[in-house]
Amino acid sequence: MAHTHGGGASLEQLLSNESLGAAQEWALAVLGGSWSGSQDVALSRALAVLSRQALHEGRIGDGIRLTLTALRRVGRAPQSISEVDQSELAFCLARMLTVTGDFPAANLAIEPYDAVRSESYPPSTRSISRALLARARGGVEDAAAAADAAVTEAERHGNVAVATVGEAVLASVALARGDLHQARTHVRRGRVAASGSPLEGFSTALTWSCMKLAEAEDGADAAVDAMRDTYENLDRRPQLLVDEPDGAAWLVRVAISAGEDRRASRVVACAAQLSAAQPEIQVLAAAANHALGLLERDADLLTDAASQYRHPAAVASALEDAGAALAAEGRCEAARSTLNLALDNYSRISASRDQSRVMRRMAEIDRGGHRTRSVTGWGSLTPAEHIVAGLVSEGLTNPGVAGRMHISRHTVDFHLRQVFRKLGIHSRVELARAAALRAS
Repeated sequence: MAHTHGGGASLEQLLSNESLGAAQEWALAVLGGSWSGSQDVALSRALAVLSRQALHEGRIGDGIRLTLTALRRVGRAPQSISEVDQSELAFCLARMLTVTGDFPAANLAIEPYDAVRSESYPPSTRSISRALLARARGGVEDAAAAADAAVTEAERHGNVAVATVGEAVLASVALARGDLHQARTHVRRGRVAASGSPLEGFSTALTWSCMKLAEAEDGADAAVDAMRDTYENLDRRPQLLVDEPDGAAWLVRVAISAGEDRRASRVVACAAQLSAAQPEIQVLAAAANHALGLLERDADLLTDAASQYRHPAAVASALEDAGAALAAEGRCEAARSTLNLALDNYSRISASRDQSRVMRRMAEIDRGGHRTRSVTGWGSLTPAEHIVAGLVSEGLTNPGVAGRMHISRHTVDFHLRQVFRKLGIHSRVELARAAALRAS
């Protein structure tokens, strides 16, 4: 029964994927007043469950707000709520703040539990929180050490979820180092850990490691074929795009490499919807611009995405893509400068495999292996910029254009600035005149 589900279960159990459906029903019953137990405990747990559901649905802002509310409830009555519940709430908050790139706040959420040695605090959860934070900040060595500790502790306590995510983090570290053998080993271990449990096929961290390993080993064509369900059902798994800051761009890049522009466009649309629904979450706007910039081969949009990201790996990725786009436009000096920035960023996070790829790109520029295209005038506009220019010329406001194109207002503003710059104009009136002259 959902009404009794929360009474005997710990918060850790309530937040596990295998019980989340029943726990959500119980949480709604608590908020509806159908719970006779301790209100402090029940309400904090109910809010935590709904927060986890929000994250699963890609609503990261709602997830953070719900968890903060649960923590405030804990603060009002700390004696009635277990230490385990308090720490679980803190770790949930840290995970979501890590996703948004608010690393100082994520660290503050975890810090009180670092010095505690009591078994009442789940050590494996603490370690995986540290691993995820270190990986997001680009600390490869720290991430590997914390993930390794998390896996060891999780195996001792039978925590399938933590063991699976820990192996996924270790796989991502191995991929960054270019060690495909180790990456394959950790992916296999992650699959074994999740095998037979409701977590199987559900962990976003393991899904990303599996997909990136497939692309690294077999190339884009084979990877896209293997990931066809991911591309087709991405709107049903929005947490995939939330958990990996530049994940949308990665999916777009692989699809384009495989000649699958339809799938690339689908990813761009999903990323844009996530960003438009949560304009306060900067990393989602960066991800949407990064994905769109790749599809449109728009160097300026990609550079803008790099400036918005907070995750070092995502910054480096967007800079690399911007450098490639600049080279394709024939802006070789700007391309070299941007790729050098990408190289520096990859170096700081010990991403040797990515460093090698950037150096190959720079060598290609030096050999003159890029074709050029116009950088000013109507011929320099990307497809998206042409659409924005046309709609603005018809008299639509920026919010109206955003609604028509299903993209964020921020993205429309950016496109319009690029249109003005490339056409050498300064107002909507001038744009309407230029469009009319071009059509005559």
